[in-house]
Amino acid sequence: MKTINATQLRTVTILVRYTVKATGTIILHVENDKGVRYFCTLNENGTQSCSCPATKECYHLKAVNKVETARKAEWNAYKAKLAKHLAATYVSTSVVTDLVKKTALTKNVGFSILR
Repeated sequence: MKTINATQLRTVTILVRYTVKATGTIILHVENDKGVRYFCTLNENGTQSCSCPATKECYHLKAVNKVETARKAEWNAYKAKLAKHLAATYVSTSVVTDLVKKTALTKNVGFSILR
């Protein structure tokens, strides 16, 4: 087994990303810089595994964790931006019900065009 240190940079390419919606598990099919392909699995509870022969956390898992962390941060930023946009665009339901209570349509007054 070859030791990977900071001076030896290895590249990992994510070929396919699967999500098992029932369990929240993410399965990634990756390829290293030598062309060997492995499956990395990230579970919702924090456990992770890789199909490579390494006995400790491999560089495949480190690379996949880095990509997934960035992906999750980007998604959370998008959700926050969308929530702010929707809040600025649409009126809340409490404002609408207050307007309905203040209008003449809810009073027992007949409708007339001329007043």
